[in-house]
Amino acid sequence: MFGFVDRVRKLKSKPTLSSENRVHFRDQECMVVRTKAVAQIAVGGIALSLWFLACLSYIYGSLYLSPKRHAALHILAVDYDKGVIGQAMQTAYTQLKGPGFFTLDFGSSEAYPTESDMLQAVWRGDYWASIAYYTTVANSVVLGHMNELVAATRLAYNKINGMQATRIVNHTDQTAIQALLNPIGSTQTNIQPAAFGTVTLINTVSMVMPILQQFFFLLSLNGIFAAYHLYRNMTVLSSICLRRFSGIIFSLGAALCQTGYYWGFRGDWEVNGAQFLLTWMTIWLLMHIHLLVLDSISTMAPLAFMPFVVPFWILLNTASVTSPLEMQPGVYKWSVILPSHEAYSVLTTIWTGGAHNRLYRALPILFSWWILTNITTTLAHIRACHLAYKVHQQQGTGPDIQKDVESGLYTAEDNKGRVSGQNTISRTATQITPPRTIEEAVSE
Repeated sequence: MFGFVDRVRKLKSKPTLSSENRVHFRDQECMVVRTKAVAQIAVGGIALSLWFLACLSYIYGSLYLSPKRHAALHILAVDYDKGVIGQAMQTAYTQLKGPGFFTLDFGSSEAYPTESDMLQAVWRGDYWASIAYYTTVANSVVLGHMNELVAATRLAYNKINGMQATRIVNHTDQTAIQALLNPIGSTQTNIQPAAFGTVTLINTVSMVMPILQQFFFLLSLNGIFAAYHLYRNMTVLSSICLRRFSGIIFSLGAALCQTGYYWGFRGDWEVNGAQFLLTWMTIWLLMHIHLLVLDSISTMAPLAFMPFVVPFWILLNTASVTSPLEMQPGVYKWSVILPSHEAYSVLTTIWTGGAHNRLYRALPILFSWWILTNITTTLAHIRACHLAYKVHQQQGTGPDIQKDVESGLYTAEDNKGRVSGQNTISRTATQITPPRTIEEAVSE
């Protein structure tokens, strides 16, 4: 322990860390820098705090007062017997009807001759009923209101038909007595049960991780390009192909990992190999879109701008999938065009074996994002290559001369040519530049 403390103390004596070779923050020499640094830190901190406040207000607003918008969820009801039970249900619904209760649409037996026809209407996504599209909503809102409706229907039935049923029931028959006491019940039919515990993460955390993964990979990719000056030295086509190939391979691997932990923790969720492959491809497309979006922005915008972009993009996409758009305020309806919303719609159709099929809308939107972001990323990359080479030309090639000296490429004949003013050319490993005098090189 004492040896470690001694080594730490010895660090103070190193010239690179000595206070004698540095300026204290309170010194007069640091006044201008101190003022600018403190101001920029304060402005950046306040701006970032306000930006997070705005972003989180957006996602909280998508769920604000959502219990008062339950009427946007439509449930199909068909009265097949045209008897007192149907009448009791209509009476009960009249009492419960309101903004905080789902909308019960009474269909005709001609439009839905059998229960299978009703099931198909739910399967297509025309009605919510018991479809587990958003598990939290289906369990807490739809099922809760259905139970409430059944209970109210039972009370209405007793008021309408209770006395008459009491007179005609066989009091010695236990089954008849049970039917009298509990005349109406319900049976739940779930198109695709998903009872495993991690299902609540599918449309929350699992929609955030793809964006974060692509952002961190992009930081690594940009660092490599900057370290090796690939924007400046490689041909534009080569560097574009390298970035695009790297992004495709990484997003394929990341999507495979995400699909893997879906399947690894699926419990008794009934899904097959074909659904695994389709899930993998859908998540890959979503991840690659996120990568291209962030790549386009990060190439065009300053690095200091990215802390504002990434949370904004994450919260926009997350808000579009955490709850049904039917239950969100009207201003949020535009979220239907966001890639995460459409990808989740495709995944729902895959996992339910074709239920709530909105592929006619989701796939064109997703591929439009993919094509558009490929174009913007390519244009941004061309601009970055142009600026990198232009800045390097404006800064001169003094550092390149030093590299040539170290590598033996800079010879006495080159020096002689510069002194005599001849049009010799300095040889570097990356480019050809016009001649400069030794005085210019030394001054740099």
